[in-house]
Amino acid sequence: MKFNTFVTSREDIQACAATRSLEEVLIEPRELGREGRVSKERAVELASYAVECGLKPVLVWDILMTQGEFKAKCELVASMNLENFDAIRTQDPGAAVWVRERLPQKKLQFVVENSNHNVPGLQRWVRDLAPERLVLSTQLPEEKLIACCRELSTQCEILGAGKILLFYSKRQLLRSNFSSGEELADVKWIYADSMSEESASRPFPTIENEHGTFMYLNKDHFILDKLANLDAGGMHTVRIDMRDLREEGHSAAGIKELCEKVLSNDNELGESWPRPTSAPFFKRNRTDKQFSRMKPQTRLLRDNSCLGEVVSVERGEAIALYALQDFSADNATFTFISHDGQTVDARIESFMDLAGNPIGSCQAQSVVVSPWVKGVKPGAILVRAEKSQVREIPA
Repeated sequence: MKFNTFVTSREDIQACAATRSLEEVLIEPRELGREGRVSKERAVELASYAVECGLKPVLVWDILMTQGEFKAKCELVASMNLENFDAIRTQDPGAAVWVRERLPQKKLQFVVENSNHNVPGLQRWVRDLAPERLVLSTQLPEEKLIACCRELSTQCEILGAGKILLFYSKRQLLRSNFSSGEELADVKWIYADSMSEESASRPFPTIENEHGTFMYLNKDHFILDKLANLDAGGMHTVRIDMRDLREEGHSAAGIKELCEKVLSNDNELGESWPRPTSAPFFKRNRTDKQFSRMKPQTRLLRDNSCLGEVVSVERGEAIALYALQDFSADNATFTFISHDGQTVDARIESFMDLAGNPIGSCQAQSVVVSPWVKGVKPGAILVRAEKSQVREIPA
């Protein structure tokens, strides 16, 4: 198993050249790379220096493009001196096809992190593009990654440590949050923490640059301490993404020390990464377990016994229901059944219309209001209670 990483300076390249099992460096021109930090001229210079140091430089062209942008970027790549680049890495299928047709002598590395998660789909890319390598998704668990390595007739790469991209838009979404556009006129990069009411305690690092807006998980992906099975299973390359971890102008400071700890199975390897880490899918992708919880159990109860559906809940005040049939609302006992099958029993003395007037009966296809009942959530259905023990809810 080999390592690779991003570089932005000669010092980065020197550090990589001194690192065991690291033979390849990733170079991102700002015109072509999502997080490119060097000009295309500087990228060519770094590639030449990497070759002098015995490394294989890879040109990273991983932005997504509209048709107009695609034409311009193809012309830009065609104008570059690509002699020293060992391979070109793309994520846009159009860019991959262009490289294969226009630069057949160049090795192609195709990024499928966000597009394919099954072997037949990956085999199709291998058949159509003949890439040197596929860069696989971090959403694949260990056993699936090993299966890919064994079933694909190409090299495979996985992120070993680095940021996990949650969201990407080509739109610049952060600038509108600043009061004046003039103060950002010369700003190329914006860093921010994004949060909502639901994730106020867990802000997500967000970056905006000329290629759009990128939001990342608040914890970095880290499996450098779990590589034994992947190595035995045939994983060719493990990428270590140290961008934004080091001082400005360098992207691989400390790479030698980190890789030595990986190769020596250092017990303190996990503590070497400066940010909180996680590997949410590596041992098992269990996201589908939520499907059964999301499937509403109430679908089986929508029969003649179903009186209404809760459409809104104002905690401590009232519940709004949509009546599905006519029913009496005078001092009756009811059961609220939530989507997950949980039940709440209550005696409701009276209902009201939307104007707040008490009503003796609820009419089908009307919205009625009842007193608040603790534990009742929107989406719950209302049926006649079958139990004798219910809570009394005053009007």
